Amino acid sequence: MSRHQPGDVVHTSARGAVVRYSPTQGASWRYVTACPHGKSVRARTLADAREDARDPGEWCTECKPRPHGTLAAYRRHLRAGETPCVECKAAKAAESRAERSARGAKVGQVGRPATAPCGTPAAYKRHLRHGETPCAACKAANAARWQRRRAAKAAAR
Repeated sequence: MSRHQPGDVVHTSARGAVVRYSPTQGASWRYVTACPHGKSVRARTLADAREDARDPGEWCTECKPRPHGTLAAYRRHLRAGETPCVECKAAKAAESRAERSARGAKVGQVGRPATAPCGTPAAYKRHLRHGETPCAACKAANAARWQRRRAAKAAAR
């Protein structure tokens, strides 16, 4: 006599496959392994059924992971805590390039844009940030900026 009743769940895999005890009169198989998509495969022994449940991608086309070299596969590596493979890194780089070009970046332009040249208020602030004494052109640009601000403020009153 079997310790399982027909229809009992005997094993559940980490990938969502379920093994049920399902004896059939006159059939040599006793176990049915079903994947999350509803497809199933039959096995004679519980050990064979557990093996089928371990990797349903071998017998269910929907359970097979997407191929490497896609953005989905790159994200799958990250979710699994793995370092992405070369193909997936290349797919991510291509996606990043496409995204940057959609935002207006030019091909070959890497990182931040070039710093403002001397003779601008931004360059004056850069001199101060770096602990340098601003050059004469930057001092003049900053003075002109403040004169414009004071004039605009006086006109607004």
